[in-house]
This record gives sequence, C-alpha cells and structure tokens, in this order.
Amino acid sequence: MFVRPRSAFFDNSDYTEFAAANGGTWRSAADQIRLEALGGAFRRKIIPLDITLAEGGAKIGQCCLIDDGKVRRFHDGLQLAPAYRTLWPGALKAVMNLAPDVEHIYGNEVSLEPCRAADLSSMACIEVLNVRNVTVHFVDLAKFESWEAYYSAISTNVKRNVKRAEARVPSLQLIDTAGRSAFWAAKDVTDLITAVRERKKLRTQQASWLRLAKRVLVTPEGLCVTRMIEQGQCQAVAYCHTFGPNTFYLRGGSSEESDGASWLMLVTLLKRQWERDRTGRFVLGFIDFTLGDEGREGLLRQRNSLRKSDFDTSIIRFRRRRP
Repeated sequence: MFVRPRSAFFDNSDYTEFAAANGGTWRSAADQIRLEALGGAFRRKIIPLDITLAEGGAKIGQCCLIDDGKVRRFHDGLQLAPAYRTLWPGALKAVMNLAPDVEHIYGNEVSLEPCRAADLSSMACIEVLNVRNVTVHFVDLAKFESWEAYYSAISTNVKRNVKRAEARVPSLQLIDTAGRSAFWAAKDVTDLITAVRERKKLRTQQASWLRLAKRVLVTPEGLCVTRMIEQGQCQAVAYCHTFGPNTFYLRGGSSEESDGASWLMLVTLLKRQWERDRTGRFVLGFIDFTLGDEGREGLLRQRNSLRKSDFDTSIIRFRRRRP
C-alpha cells in the first residue's frame, strides 16, 4: 500500500467529495481544513495524504494530518472507499511509516467511525497511550418506514410542544441563513447558548460571537443557521452543517419564552433530513460519560425524546513503538 502526499493548499474539491462519499464528517470539508491552518496562525502543518494500492495507482483512501510540532492529529480519521475498508490496518501502517517519532491522536467527538483501539493495540509497531471513549448520538431515519412513522415514534411531549408552536404561525417564523450570509445570525446563536447556560446554571465555556463569526466567514460550505423569529425576537436557533448524506447539529439554544419553538425547529430540520437523504443521519452531538454530569440528564432526555441512536467511538492517543 502506498501513501501519496499532496499540497496543503491544493484544489480541494476531490478531497471533499471523497470524504463526503466515504464516511467523513463536516470536518473534512476543504474550508474546515483551511481553518485549522488559520487557527494555528499557520504554525500548524497541514498534511493531506492520498492512499493507493500500488504506486501511481487509483486512490482508495485519504486522511489529513495536523502537526503542531509536538503531536500529530488525524483530522477526521482515515477514510477508505467501501470495497477497501477491511484494509484499514494496512492503510494506517502505511501512513505511520512516514511519521516522525511523536504522539498521534486518532478520532474525534462526532466521528461516525467505529472505535479503532483494538486495531491499533494489535499492531506491533504501535503503542497505545490512552483511549477516551465517547458516544455519538444521532437520529437514524433509515430505521423508519416513513416520515409519519418516525413522527409517531417521538415523545408525546415533543408533539405537544410542536403543536403549541405551530399555533403561533405565521407570527412565529422559521428563517434560514446559509453560508457567509449567516455572519450576523451567529450573534443569535451565541446569545441563546449563553441564555441557556445562565438559565440552567451551567459552567460551560462562554460562547464567543467573534469566534463563531470567524468560523462562518471561513467555513461557509454546508453551513446553515436556522432561527425561529417572533415579533423580531429570536426564540430558538440551530447552527448546522450538512456534509455528504448527514446533517450535523453543532450548536443551538432557545429563549425562556420559546414555548415549543425549539422543538418545532428541530422537527422541521429532521424532516428536511428525511427529504434530502433518508439514509443519512441527523447527528445531535456526543456525550462522554467519563466527564462531569452537569446538564447531562436534560440533554439525554431531549435526545431520547427524538429517538436517538447511540454510536460508540473513541479518541486514541498513540505513538510508534520504540525498538
């Protein structure tokens, strides 16, 4: 198996398309990779790699490494075309043959790739240093025969809230803002995240509008901010990325007076996912049971109401085994 480096500032379209078709997340979008370079003030080295079975042969896989001088991180795993996924251990070894003797990190919190700890531990050339297990939550609409079957399965309380919000239409309006046009809408995202944080007395990090606005400007591909507006006030908001067949719900919040608006928004976004690609997943986020349980109960209750599925993955720190 061969690894072919490519320019860090290449024509990214084929990299993005391959990732979207072969299990990558929104993190594999070309603009997301460029953001990594900006985030490190260009001190981070971006190393995109193509993988082939033979030298000069057709591409079967890819990955992107982010090197900050101390640690190399697989930005969004190692993606292989379906016919070659059993070759993951060989592809990983081929990549590591080019690696310096530094620690590596594999996996991320919204990865839809299974845990690779056992694969890595079985390699004589690899020493696993730490494994952090996380559970990704998503709505798997493919499990339901129709949209009506899914809607019937969600909790009665959600349907009651949706009905209450629908009664306020057209006074209550759903407004989408996509790409860079969402620059100002990002302010509603951080304002309502902060409102939820204060209302529930959470000690999570303060949401930064400037940081999020920078993301909107630099990573507009597949981005959409959806807001529920009533009498000029934002009652609920969702910041999502679509990538390949999936939709990733990354941030969101609601006002104390939303009165079902957030549930109507979420159900609408789920129905759009059904209409766009019912084989895709609506990814709600992740949970790490090894961390503190602040806010966990409410989060799990909300996701269970939408009939979430659980997917176990991991973030692994490892290095090449020294002779």
